[in-house]
This record gives sequence, structure tokens and C-alpha cells, in this order.
Amino acid sequence: MNLRQCYDTFAGDYDGVIGRLMSEDRVKKFLRMFVCDESFKTLCASLESGDYETAFRAAHTLKGTCANLGITALQNSASEITEALRGGVNNGADALLQQVKEDYNLTIACIELLN
Repeated sequence: MNLRQCYDTFAGDYDGVIGRLMSEDRVKKFLRMFVCDESFKTLCASLESGDYETAFRAAHTLKGTCANLGITALQNSASEITEALRGGVNNGADALLQQVKEDYNLTIACIELLN
């Protein structure tokens, strides 16, 4: 899978990320680093344990990273769960987690198929 196909598949902003990072090689480098980022795992674990402040920080970090990398669908779902966790409370975040998981898993699967 090439980079544009990857971005098309996970509903990303290919043109925007190329504009920011200036080359496909640089985008690929940062996407591969994204796979190792712990924010998603921290979000899931913190929600499960009821630590909503940590879950908020993890969701906020995930949202920001996705914004920088043009991972639009995951950015949007991470944004929704961030707002549901704002203030260290769970205001419906559990219901939003499934969409975040789906978007995250699709994104990671695409990145792993990059050539």
C-alpha cells in the first residue's frame, strides 16, 4: 500500500500532512513512530480503571498527534472522547471508546501495510 492509499483508507488528510512534513519519507517515519505511541493504550487502561484525568490526557495527546499527522477520522473520534473526559469526569466516554478503537485499529493496520 502506498502512502496516499493509506490516507484514503483511514480517511486522512494526505495533502495537509505532505504540506506540513514536506515529504512522503518524513510522513512514513512519523507514522511508524505513531504505531509505538502509548496514548491509545493509556486511554483504554485509564478508562477501564476509572482514572479519568489520565484518560483525558491520553485522549488529548492522541487527538493532537493525529491532527499533526493528518489522521482525520481518529482525530475526530479522539476529540469527541477528549471532550467527554474533560474535567476528569466520564461524561459518556465509555460509549465513545468503541469508535476510537475502530478508527485506531484501521489506522494501525494501514500503517503496517505501508511500503
